[in-house]
Amino acid sequence: MNTQEIKKDLTENALKFLTQSINEFDENLQFSVIHFFSSIELFFKARLLDEHWTLLYEKPEEAQSGNFLMGDFKSVTLSSSIKRLRNISQAGITQAEEQCFQKIRLHRNKALHFFHTFHRPDLASLKEEIISLQCQGWQFLYDLLLKKWDPHFSDFRERVYECHHLMLGQRKYLTKKFELKKSEIEFAKTSGIEVNVCRICGFQSSLLREILGPLFQGDCIVCEKCVTLITVTCPRCSGKIYSYEMGEGVCGSCSEKVDLAYMKEHLDEDCTSLSDLAAGEGGAAYCSLCEFREECVIEIQEEYLCLNCHTIFKDFYRCGSCYSRVSGEDDFSVMNGCPGCFY
Repeated sequence: MNTQEIKKDLTENALKFLTQSINEFDENLQFSVIHFFSSIELFFKARLLDEHWTLLYEKPEEAQSGNFLMGDFKSVTLSSSIKRLRNISQAGITQAEEQCFQKIRLHRNKALHFFHTFHRPDLASLKEEIISLQCQGWQFLYDLLLKKWDPHFSDFRERVYECHHLMLGQRKYLTKKFELKKSEIEFAKTSGIEVNVCRICGFQSSLLREILGPLFQGDCIVCEKCVTLITVTCPRCSGKIYSYEMGEGVCGSCSEKVDLAYMKEHLDEDCTSLSDLAAGEGGAAYCSLCEFREECVIEIQEEYLCLNCHTIFKDFYRCGSCYSRVSGEDDFSVMNGCPGCFY
């Protein structure tokens, strides 16, 4: 069985559904929602296929190659796909990503299995709600395909870029709202609130507030989405770099790039490194939540911050199997291991 050919067909199908969803948004919002979620499901199935073809079955123990090749089987749901990727491949699907995809699923279910209020008088408001959700969902999916899952989808990079360009065109549905919010944005600026470009909708409408040291929360008053980000100083021009995940960022002024190693080194200039009280050693820890492939948790103001998923922890422990430092509480690591055991 040539699973790579099947994966190629699955991915092509996902890209077709996504393109169709974007093109339908104006004329048929109902089908746009249905096709958008279908593309998400197909991308996850294509990723699962790289682990094993039986994982695409709702019940892998019932898998038969003949039925699989004909597509005659009950396939895995998105929720199960996420769970399997977390357990088997340490794919690092965050809670924010899962919650967003599940919200899109609820819209899809209403449109496909019952009915959706696409005929209601305030259709413009519903369009804003759905396009905001789809922009957020695409940003999460885009990052998965080109960053976390890049080794699995590198052959489709150009096609993903094309879809990204199409999605940027959807901002037009939020332009009117941005114009209405300009006075509110200007008032925030004069009040000393930093206003950043929203990562989801692309407008300069995300109001930043500090959570912990370099960790900020951005609340967009246009698409109404919330993101977390870490700010660091650019090593070239001393401007601000915003890192949204994986400890990576690009300076908006000079295009200088920074990575996780720089983030840890730079933050250590002002913040205490994570220290193992028992062994008297310092250094970063693995994240027990996102299970990122590198040690990415450091101590800041007596709490522990993951530079990838931005989760704040109260404590850390030593893995009972490999003795790596891990954030959170020990979940019987002597038997279950930790991210350090896998990487």
